[in-house]
Formats: sequence, C-alpha cells, structure tokens
Amino acid sequence: MFSSEIRDGIFMLRLSGDVTVLSEGESMMFLAQDALKRGISTCVVDIAEVRFMDSSGIGLLIRLHNRFSASGGGVYLLNPPDRVRRLLAMTRLEAIFTVINSVEEVVEGRGKS
Repeated sequence: MFSSEIRDGIFMLRLSGDVTVLSEGESMMFLAQDALKRGISTCVVDIAEVRFMDSSGIGLLIRLHNRFSASGGGVYLLNPPDRVRRLLAMTRLEAIFTVINSVEEVVEGRGKS
C-alpha cells in the first residue's frame, strides 16, 4: 500500500506492508513525475511501516532516486526498519540514499543551502 502528498515543497511517499511485485509502482512513478513537473525536486519515502521489500521495491527506490537526482534534488528514506536497512547494506544502496529520522531534517537542510 502507498499514499502520497506534497508538504512543504516535498513529495512525500508512504509505503507500508510488504513491498513486493508492485502493481502500484507505475501509479507511484506517475505521481512522482507530476511532482517533478510542478518543480518539486525532493522526495521523502516513509518506509517505517514496511515489513518486507523485494527487488521490485528496491527497483522503485532506484527509479525515484534517478528521477529526482536528474532534477537536481534527491530521495530521502524516512525511518527504515532494520530489515530494510540490512537490505540496503547488502545491495550497497546505502551509499546513494540518505536515511533521515524526521522530515524536518530535510526542511532544515534545504534552508541552509
């Protein structure tokens, strides 16, 4: 499952449950592309409620990263559970994603630029 919103100029995407073969992946990417067209270049993916993520979930995160990075922004992962942190470490993707504990970290960081 997922939900999304735009808050404080940030595209917020909340994922929950098991993130496996994503039938909703294209819907998420459509919403992300719409945010980019509106000039929003920062995405926060709240994955605190994700129980499991397979390669399609990782693929979604990479696609988001590529799109938002190409626009000069970035993707931040909010409160990933230990299982997802281990998956990011095993796939060496921890190097491209910034893990945050609150959305305020991103808002404050943008203000310092």
